[in-house]
Amino acid sequence: RIALQVHLTLVDMVDRIAWLAGTQHIACSGGVFQNALLVDLLQTRLGHKYVLHFHKQLSPNDESIPLGQLARLQLSKAASRQEEPPTQQATTSLRRSMNGVLTSLL
Repeated sequence: RIALQVHLTLVDMVDRIAWLAGTQHIACSGGVFQNALLVDLLQTRLGHKYVLHFHKQLSPNDESIPLGQLARLQLSKAASRQEEPPTQQATTSLRRSMNGVLTSLL
């Protein structure tokens, strides 16, 4: 009972952080996502609200986290090269690029 509550709290925290970040995509990376109960709860409780990304080709262990950090760095560098605030078209292009990177990594 206590363990279930811990898992439910984690799912609620993921939901809250994604909502605060204003994102519709959640990349689930790290050894914690080898926990079948946690993954099942995420899919059941959040799968209808967000696009959940899980590993397909890479290990879900912590050694894959730097790949996500590199993808984020690439997105940040692309955004910083623009002198003016990004247009809607540029923002959409960057998001598509990031989704492509995530898809190829996961």
